[in-house]
Amino acid sequence: MEGLNRFSKKKIFVACSLSMSAMLLGACGGGGGGGGGSSDDPTTTVTISGDAAKGIVIGGVVNVHPIVSGSIDESTVLGSGVTNDSGRYENLELTNYDGGPIAVVISAANDSSTSMVCDIAAGCGDGVNFGDTFVLNELELNAVLPEVDDTSPDIAVTPLSSVASELALNNFSMGSETDILDAIANANTSVADRFGLAGDVTQFSVVDVTDPDEVASADQFTLQYNLYNAAIVEAVLGDDNTASIADAVQAFANQYVDNGGVADTEMDGAAGITLEDILGFASDVVDSIETVAMDAGVDVSLNTLQTLIETQEMIAADGSTDPTEGDSSDNGDNSDLEIVQDTVGDLRDLVNGVDLTDTEVFIDRLELAEAVAGDDAIYALEALSVAAEAIGRAVEFVELVDEQAVEFADGNINVVISEGVYTVEDMIPVETSSGMTVDVDVELIATDAGSTITEMVSEEVADDGSSVNVVTVEETNADVDFSVTGSATITDRIEVEVESGDIAIVLVATDTDNGLISSEQDGMDVFGDEFISELEATDVALDLNVIISELTADNPVSFDGNLTFVADEIASEETDFFGSGLFGETGSALINEFEESLTAGEVTFGLSGEFTDQAGESLTASLQISADARGVEFNCVETETTSVTTGEFMVMEECFDETADNFVEISFGLGFSLDIDGIDNDVAVIVSGERTDIEAADVTASVSYLENQFVVSYSEPTEEDALRSVMIQNQDGVTITLSETADPETDIAGSISLDGTVFAIIEEQDNGLVLINYTDGTFESL
Repeated sequence: MEGLNRFSKKKIFVACSLSMSAMLLGACGGGGGGGGGSSDDPTTTVTISGDAAKGIVIGGVVNVHPIVSGSIDESTVLGSGVTNDSGRYENLELTNYDGGPIAVVISAANDSSTSMVCDIAAGCGDGVNFGDTFVLNELELNAVLPEVDDTSPDIAVTPLSSVASELALNNFSMGSETDILDAIANANTSVADRFGLAGDVTQFSVVDVTDPDEVASADQFTLQYNLYNAAIVEAVLGDDNTASIADAVQAFANQYVDNGGVADTEMDGAAGITLEDILGFASDVVDSIETVAMDAGVDVSLNTLQTLIETQEMIAADGSTDPTEGDSSDNGDNSDLEIVQDTVGDLRDLVNGVDLTDTEVFIDRLELAEAVAGDDAIYALEALSVAAEAIGRAVEFVELVDEQAVEFADGNINVVISEGVYTVEDMIPVETSSGMTVDVDVELIATDAGSTITEMVSEEVADDGSSVNVVTVEETNADVDFSVTGSATITDRIEVEVESGDIAIVLVATDTDNGLISSEQDGMDVFGDEFISELEATDVALDLNVIISELTADNPVSFDGNLTFVADEIASEETDFFGSGLFGETGSALINEFEESLTAGEVTFGLSGEFTDQAGESLTASLQISADARGVEFNCVETETTSVTTGEFMVMEECFDETADNFVEISFGLGFSLDIDGIDNDVAVIVSGERTDIEAADVTASVSYLENQFVVSYSEPTEEDALRSVMIQNQDGVTITLSETADPETDIAGSISLDGTVFAIIEEQDNGLVLINYTDGTFESL
């Protein structure tokens, strides 16, 4: 990250705001907006194109109406058409168009010729699964625009554009917006902003999220937009499964307008759809996309997107119950150059609000999280895990051996049993990363919430006439469900208190005693006992409300919030062999070989809540880490050999880990907010990243306040001598690109563009000053 540090000394936001994200492990794409111009001819003919999706609408009737006096004039049709098999309408002619605002309305045909691709993760009812096409007899989607001409970009007609349409027309009719053109522009961008998107909801590309090839080629913002369109309807249907898709779209639009937006979260039992709900269902859609892609053999990597959405969901869960509309992006009559210059000014406000060349503003807050999420917390949680395993074996003992047991000893851990309640109060040693051990004082109380355990034992006898060998296989199946409370304390260091929580897991444990076996290993005949222990855990879910506290630090930090762990599969296998080997005429040796392997599927860890130190600093943050370890096996073999002839003792160990071609895919998301001087609202920061190599990652930071949103992308080069670059994009489509140069006298160079047109060149001078030279001949320093 040396290149980033060189950037930061220039007081450039890009590197400074990302210095903390580099400590973790992504790539975001760009959003965009834009409108068209009006025509001088009051009765001109123009053409428009676009897409309709809730999912993809095939054979949908397209009608374009003028907006007159703030209302859609459905009696006047400027143009009409039908969507094709991709949900697209092409070159729709608008006749007698006066250059004013319009509404594009998509509805279902009366003859049942309209169909839709189901993009709802749970299916669309009546046996219609995700990705299936079904007949649609009822639907209305619309989008409103201030004006269009032949150069206008495609117009997306979706649930989000329908929400913006309702909002714009309502705000104008209620008098909160006095100009219909401003009302439309503001609604289209504020709805996008409320969902963390930069741009205009009518200007995003529509993607068939059930088509893995389309998903694989789409950028992250585009996918988010399309996921939210699917999730909105699923969220409404989750509250009312009798509603039609058309009813669901309208219900959410009405809620958004009536309530003044959408709340982050809600009180338990409250009515209405929240941002948390929508993000949760969007995550479900990602799961469905991955399943379809896997079945189709298409490589779709959505780990970063999934982590980002789940991080946003965790942030929303800790957010406000008051609905908000989002902030609009209104540049008025500014020229493109003025928009670019305003962007530099907004960025400078952010930089001046906090000295980003001194990244302590971020690091201090991250250290709050690190203090209670470091090694000691991991050791404490590991001790709780060991106690939970002992309780699991105690449950097995009660279910399979002695229903009347009041006590169970699992090694050095004692479990007290009383009427379905299992208690561990013990000092549990945990091995640290340095190979030492630390004692953790554990109290864990687990109440059985309906666990079931079954056991099956089989034997196979092999008799070759000279010897008899018995192979015994013992298989235990467990469906474990506990509610837990407790604590884990490392004296004078840290305490983890579990206020409440649930643990659920499905386990299959198989113990195989192969008896006496003979084989040849490394040219040596070996003969001995072999025992194999296999454990497969599926549907692992841990959800705990915890308080984690430092105990004796100079400025102790505590965390109060929620900890989650979810895994679809974790499997381990241990093979223990003890016997002897014959070296022909050279002698014999005693052999003890131990082999251990671990595999896993998709694993997610989440931490969301408030970090507070004794000095009064606090940070509400959400951390989400996801790992996809499918296809990666961690394996170690340790062999101890003792020569019977000489007494010589040897130990050999061989381990297999990740490789450059086969490594665990890791993505992360970290979200928090900052109170910065000079900026009225809190600044929301979401940092996300994705591991692209064993030692490389792509990192993206999204920084939002008021109507401003900056997305900063950094990609670590895989080649050691490659030049680094950083890109900043904002809600208006302005892109700032900064790159290292090969010239040792000038560390950086770059440009500022809008919609592909360069409006400024960034150059570092010999004296270290970084200048922005605009195309109109003016300049300023960065």
